[in-house]
Amino acid sequence: MLNITSQKKEILNFPDTTSKARKWVDDLPTGNFGEMTRRIFVCLSDLNKNQLPYTNRIEVTEVIRPFAEMALDNLLKHLQARSFPLPERSRKIFELNQSLLLEMAGSYQLSALDMLTKGKINNKYLLKSIGRSLNYMGRVLINTYGVYIHPREALWRDIHHLYLLACEHEIDKLHITDRSPVEYSCSTIEDYYKHISMLALAKPYTIRLGEINRLDKFFRATLHLVKLHTSPENVGSKYAHIAMLNSDEPPSLMPVAELLNSPTVRLFDIAIIIKQLKQFEQDTQHASLGTNKIFPMLTNSLAKRMILAMTLVRNRRFKRFPRDEKTPVVSHLNNIISVVRIEQEHDNDSAAYDEDEMFEELIYGENSSASSPWAVTDAKTQLEQSDIELKLWQIENSCSEGYGLIWKNKDASGVRVGELVALQDPSDDSGKWQIGTIRWMETEDGKGLLAGVELLSPRALPIKIKEVKNRGISQKLPVDGLLLPRIEGLKDTAYLLLPDYMFRLNDKLKMKISNREEDIEITKIDEGKGAFAMCEYYTNVEEEVIESVDDTFNEIWGAL
Repeated sequence: MLNITSQKKEILNFPDTTSKARKWVDDLPTGNFGEMTRRIFVCLSDLNKNQLPYTNRIEVTEVIRPFAEMALDNLLKHLQARSFPLPERSRKIFELNQSLLLEMAGSYQLSALDMLTKGKINNKYLLKSIGRSLNYMGRVLINTYGVYIHPREALWRDIHHLYLLACEHEIDKLHITDRSPVEYSCSTIEDYYKHISMLALAKPYTIRLGEINRLDKFFRATLHLVKLHTSPENVGSKYAHIAMLNSDEPPSLMPVAELLNSPTVRLFDIAIIIKQLKQFEQDTQHASLGTNKIFPMLTNSLAKRMILAMTLVRNRRFKRFPRDEKTPVVSHLNNIISVVRIEQEHDNDSAAYDEDEMFEELIYGENSSASSPWAVTDAKTQLEQSDIELKLWQIENSCSEGYGLIWKNKDASGVRVGELVALQDPSDDSGKWQIGTIRWMETEDGKGLLAGVELLSPRALPIKIKEVKNRGISQKLPVDGLLLPRIEGLKDTAYLLLPDYMFRLNDKLKMKISNREEDIEITKIDEGKGAFAMCEYYTNVEEEVIESVDDTFNEIWGAL
């Protein structure tokens, strides 16, 4: 945010009265968005570096505001956020957009603080200044969440502070006039604060690309259902959604026992929100696209993940171990199927080669592997010869549940939240591809792009769905997928990974695995893990179970 204490007294070229501001905006080249944006940014920057009566600052900013909104809308049209980290051009556009929003927020913030410290308080101006500033700070956060970047330092401190000032002067529930269409859902300072806080409580770094806009619309539509309390006595459970107004941290789900009665604490009662999300999930579980008319901005998958994000208390059951190693990562279902198939073919060829090598030794009395016609091309060479793109990530930490990865390069990482990935753990001598999904991403200055991988299975097998027996489908068959087998002592259920929104509950399928075919029935579909369908199924054929390593002699007793 702005360094309010470092204002300069020299007069720069910016309008300092309403009449000058109107003349200044009349001269803006509205047909040239680049030049118009540059002038607005320089003007606001100069305005915020210089001292000005708070009434003048508010009125001048109000005149500039519609043109600043035009510039902001145009910047968002040019922001392409499809890969992460952001490409250089998109990063610069993003930073300019954020800077312009912060300059607008800073101008109104300065007006409010000047009013409270230097002049007579005017509730009308104070209401508008704090409301406008919170609006722009909230938009900074929405943009930040949308591209998985850590918020600027002190941003949440400023948000909490402005809201607390409004509460102290009893204007937090007063109606704000002259709002733009996008702000109509937020009519008070408390509304702005609740809206910003609800976005944070939904754990935005765990949502998928573009879903932040869906959350924005949903929380705007349901703000009236969120209640704020100042005392933990109103909470009937051990955990609550709490904001500490004297901190630089967003609201979070935390133990009520740790709270003290304090004017700087706010508790969010979101029970009705959770109830409506659960009802939406129930009503849309069999809908083709997981939507309905009540909340058209939501999907069944997003609602499930929001409920978990806002109600699940995550206690780390597994210790994370620091690591400093590299791992190849492959993303997208089709690419992962390809690398797993190469792995399986290599394993089969290696087994056959071992038998042939043993035969040569028996016949010729020597090992002729160097010149053997059955020599096997290793899997690494096969991968290098394929078109599959492998990205080399840094492992920061790991546990039995997954991995913490870092991407330190400037080029695209190739992953998104909800993306299926495969990686090879350098500490695993088997070299098997492990299957996981990207649970969250966040970019931190000085570190790079951080990603959390939830491990779904330590191995996988390629499959094909050859037929849907109980209905016709528009998609072309066969369809490739993956089988995550049962693993004794580690994973009790086998799953299929298939393209999302293609198959339905109770579909009867013909599946090919290795050299055999099976008739199966889908008994459960989970599309909340990521951009794929994770299916449980029933089959009459005895499932393959991968056994844990057995270091005892049990397996040889019967052979003696």
